[in-house]
Amino acid sequence: MPVRKSIAAVLLGALILAGCAGTGPAKSQPPPAGLTFGPELRPGRPEASPAWPFMRIAPDGRLYLVWTEKDQTHGAAPSTTDNTAHNHNHASDSNLRAAYISASMDDGQTWSAPLRINDQPENVQGDENEAKIAFGKDGQLYTAWAIPDPTGNKMKATIRFSMLDQSGQFKPAQSLNEVPNAARFVALQTAPDGTVLAAWIDRRVDSPAPRQIYMTRLSPTGEVLTQNYQVADDSCECCRIMLAFADNGKTVYLSYRQKPANNIRNIVVRKSTDGGATFGAPVVVSDDGWEIAGCPHSGAVMATDARGHLHVIWFTMGRKPAEAGIYYSVSTDGGATFSQRQLVEAANGTGVLRPYLAVSEQGDVYMAWTNYVKGTEQTQIFFRHMPAGATAMSPVQQVSQAEGNGVWPNLAVSKEKLYLSWTVQKEDATWVGLRVAPITKP
Repeated sequence: MPVRKSIAAVLLGALILAGCAGTGPAKSQPPPAGLTFGPELRPGRPEASPAWPFMRIAPDGRLYLVWTEKDQTHGAAPSTTDNTAHNHNHASDSNLRAAYISASMDDGQTWSAPLRINDQPENVQGDENEAKIAFGKDGQLYTAWAIPDPTGNKMKATIRFSMLDQSGQFKPAQSLNEVPNAARFVALQTAPDGTVLAAWIDRRVDSPAPRQIYMTRLSPTGEVLTQNYQVADDSCECCRIMLAFADNGKTVYLSYRQKPANNIRNIVVRKSTDGGATFGAPVVVSDDGWEIAGCPHSGAVMATDARGHLHVIWFTMGRKPAEAGIYYSVSTDGGATFSQRQLVEAANGTGVLRPYLAVSEQGDVYMAWTNYVKGTEQTQIFFRHMPAGATAMSPVQQVSQAEGNGVWPNLAVSKEKLYLSWTVQKEDATWVGLRVAPITKP
């Protein structure tokens, strides 16, 4: 991977669906044209099997990418006991996985020298539990990730946190969950005032089965401001959670997949009107009726635009096979109600699909997901979008041409470009794919 500049140098140097729940899209509107993606790029060091990319745009407009790769400087990792079912093989657990970050000033053509995030030998988790990064209002760079317990059990993990210091290196990591080996699926965001919020699924209370969601707050300089505090008690334990802000940070949204006693796994959103100190009751985004006693490993992704509209994308099997697919909904009233779900794409197989979403400040909605290539057991990455104010989606585009399986897409959007990355899994090898599309008119 070509070296452009160091991380330290880089740092220094709607949709409107018209109303309330039950309102569907206008079917008469022609769909917008698809985006034109550039050629596939492969960031990361190929000899180390990079995987699980997560992207963010820094305040200075630079594209940052965090990923994991085999830690070739240390010995083999402990054997893992992930007691969940997956459609595809994980990135190899035969070696420790380290987390790295790099920045690009030219849309992924060249990258700064990879900088290691975790200061200790650890098996940094991936899949839906990938490492996260967030930026402060003054350009601070924060990161959080999960590591399994000493026996290698990913179900009982610890959340680690670090930030970049003035020398351009990451500070020694600290654990955020006060009860060790009880947390996973971290969500990391910075409020407009610079406060850092971290939330995760927690199992410090191991019974009853629904998991709790805990949160903590940190200062812009990384000091923990609060003890762990509970914000939900009805969560599935195996799907990503998300945080999003509105009203200049006064409003905080929390999304997760619910696990009630009847095992109907709907996506819900809780709302805080005091900056994340307390949260209200869960609001169901869509009553999909998906009943499953196992672990879907497919959570929702949500984002807000400058108007405060809350956009959500998720996967469900629904009440019957014909309903299985990726769906989208939006709330235009502060999370009180959500529009009738809109099908993004139906499932082409019987496995679980995984979506991602990015929203521009104006409300342009960009959606990526995995789906099976029709008639095969291979998955690829697909995409479509809706411009702000539109009610129809662009045609479905296949973005990846993976030799193996394309899985776990990730999106980042700037004022001029859309970035779409994913992991390719082929037997025991993995690598990261990245394609870039302009989103401004010529």
